[in-house]
Amino acid sequence: MVWPIAKFFRQQAKLLIQESIKRIRKRRQSQLNADNYKESPIVQLINLLIEQFKRPVANSVSETAKRNPKFNSVFVGIAQRYNSMDSTLRSKLYGKPITVKPLSDAEADHLGTRLLGETLVYGISAGLLLYEYNRSSRNDQIKEEKRKFEIATLQRKIHDYGIMTEQQATDIKELRRQIVQLEDNSTSLASKLFSFLKSG
Repeated sequence: MVWPIAKFFRQQAKLLIQESIKRIRKRRQSQLNADNYKESPIVQLINLLIEQFKRPVANSVSETAKRNPKFNSVFVGIAQRYNSMDSTLRSKLYGKPITVKPLSDAEADHLGTRLLGETLVYGISAGLLLYEYNRSSRNDQIKEEKRKFEIATLQRKIHDYGIMTEQQATDIKELRRQIVQLEDNSTSLASKLFSFLKSG
């Protein structure tokens, strides 16, 4: 038999758990919505930064290449290979045989410095994105640990409420037993008193 007080505490524990779970879900949903809203401007800002840094980096690389002949020869070689690969791919794509003409030194220098500048800028951007991804995954891990801690706390409270309910049920049984015993004692005292008055 389940005592009414035990039912009451079980219901209260269930309500507490349900409310806590609802609060956790609402909090997580609001955080997800806020995170999704913040990502769009960040992506736009990164694109803007890439465009702004691309030109100065390419210009500084070009100036360095003009001053250093070894550096310049590297850029010219990269640009010539890029041009030959690009022309070969286009000829295969369009199905027309195209003869690959080597670029002039000025064109090769310009193309090589532009390629290196863009590679540097995109490499730095990729590094920043990886850093941001790692940071956000660490934050997600911290949030997950907090959520697990909250769930463990709720489970501990449920367990404590269960123990308290069992203790109160045993206390109620003991009180009922004492009430029955007191009623028996009062009945026996009343009968003794009645017999004493009757005899006296």
